[in-house]
Amino acid sequence: LFDALVKIAIQVLNNFDSFFSSIFFLYECNRHLDKNFFLWLKICISIFYFTAIFHIYIYIFRDV
Repeated sequence: LFDALVKIAIQVLNNFDSFFSSIFFLYECNRHLDKNFFLWLKICISIFYFTAIFHIYIYIFRDV
């Protein structure tokens, strides 16, 4: 289980890079539309957390 958590942490850190670059891209696109930017930010964060939790469940139940 510990090995799986380490793999998840490495994968999440790798995903954070593209995650923040996509947020920065959205920020550049919607800089003049603040409400839209915060809406997209919430969507991106919720998608990111959903995929992270999903990966955690996959690793846990795959090892069982």
